[in-house]
Amino acid sequence: MLTKSFTRRQFLASTGVAATGAMMGAALPGLAQAGTGMIKPARRALVFVMLDGGNDSFNMLVPKDKIAYGQYSETRANLALSRGELLALDTPKDRLGRSFGLHPSMPEMAELFDQRRLSFVANVGPLVEQVRKEQFYDGSAALPLGLLSHADQFKHWQTSRPDLRVNDGWFGFFADDLQPSKSAHEIGMNISLAGNNIAQNGKIDLPYAITDKGSVGLYVKEEKSPLNDLLLDSFNRMMNADQNGDPFRETYLNLTRDAQFKHETFKSATRGIKIPRSFPSSDLAQQLRMVAKTIAASDRLGHEQQTFFVRYIGWDHHDELLANHARMLRVLSEALGGVSGNA
Repeated sequence: MLTKSFTRRQFLASTGVAATGAMMGAALPGLAQAGTGMIKPARRALVFVMLDGGNDSFNMLVPKDKIAYGQYSETRANLALSRGELLALDTPKDRLGRSFGLHPSMPEMAELFDQRRLSFVANVGPLVEQVRKEQFYDGSAALPLGLLSHADQFKHWQTSRPDLRVNDGWFGFFADDLQPSKSAHEIGMNISLAGNNIAQNGKIDLPYAITDKGSVGLYVKEEKSPLNDLLLDSFNRMMNADQNGDPFRETYLNLTRDAQFKHETFKSATRGIKIPRSFPSSDLAQQLRMVAKTIAASDRLGHEQQTFFVRYIGWDHHDELLANHARMLRVLSEALGGVSGNA
């Protein structure tokens, strides 16, 4: 699998359910322009897992052949993993003759790779143009804005436009192009488990935020009781109140009505859907469990395509890198293994 080459368009066209992190995403400039109809609709779900803070990918996918490992070991010094502890990958060598191993905390991902259910897209990142080291140092090349700023790079991965600071991203482009006639009251194809985010913001479409428990809204127990009746009556009176033309109150009330309507829609669509296997107990795995449940409800939600945005925060390791990195890669591998077991 390491030997196969893709164009950006071919890669996206072949994606089913993809878990993506800080290794993929910003190399997509110009792929979609809102309203152009250049994306061919197909039944797909794309899951973006943002390893927030920056995954040390050099210690995740590591060269194993003698020459390349020697270069890796010399560069990484005391942070290098020993060649013997790397998980072997059932793969041919790449075009440069290198073989690779995976971090020992990731047996689930190694198994998925060997089953041809997972691929690594390496050596991609925010670039305005191809840059040589000499050009970087002499300032003769166009570089991404805020190149050493975490906040800027976090945005660039979501927008694919590293020469600009904008607040709409490539999932937003997809939604604007694929669902231009969607009603403002319908739940759109972009669903976030990390609140609002740039990647799913479009010129028209905005992400719909849920939690690992589902949508958020007013919930009153169905059994009759004085308290439940009082809560429901108060909420209904608030939702139907006349605001006497006050624009601020009307705007707030309309947003509340819309949020509650979408909450009821989402709750109804996902009610009764069972996910066959149990997921690990980590926060990330439970978020991905809700992603799997929402994908299973795609027909009820009227979604032919869906995107999901998930953040796994804490990858900016300033100390104890080896221990912290191993712990977090273990969580990631277990969570993605849980998704594959339910695919």
